[in-house]
Amino acid sequence: MSHPSISSTPAPSDLAAYSSFGAALLPLLRSSDLPALRELSAADPSILRGRTVHGDSLLHLASRTSHPSLVRFLVAAGVPVHTCDDFGRTPLHDAFWTPLPNPDAVAAMLDVDPALIAVADKRGATPLGYARPEHGAFWVDWLDKNRARYWPAKGGEGEVEIVG
Repeated sequence: MSHPSISSTPAPSDLAAYSSFGAALLPLLRSSDLPALRELSAADPSILRGRTVHGDSLLHLASRTSHPSLVRFLVAAGVPVHTCDDFGRTPLHDAFWTPLPNPDAVAAMLDVDPALIAVADKRGATPLGYARPEHGAFWVDWLDKNRARYWPAKGGEGEVEIVG
């Protein structure tokens, strides 16, 4: 499924923000230094909107780190969840593509837009398709437990089926 508000092309200002501050922000993301990231972004919140030439946002990068506190901070700071890289992957794709399940990071983005779960990349893979096979049972259980939170049944239309 495509999503009407997904941005695939970084704006010139987003590219400039990344080229200006990316070198300072990447080590903070990699080390999960949330206090330093807060301090740096307090001086200039626009630095959090930076994107690479491949379309990766800081939220994409944080989603890959398995540090949900970084993801929650970036989402709360207004970093868009509706972006994709040049392969069509959203930050939610990256949150599923981690060594261990990261339900807090996934929840942070689904809290903004539950429809992101159905956005397919250029290969046709949805975020759940990026989960490791050994995590499949975990994610099916987690999604089932959170079904009513994100995809409530409408007016007696019945159950909502979660497809991976």
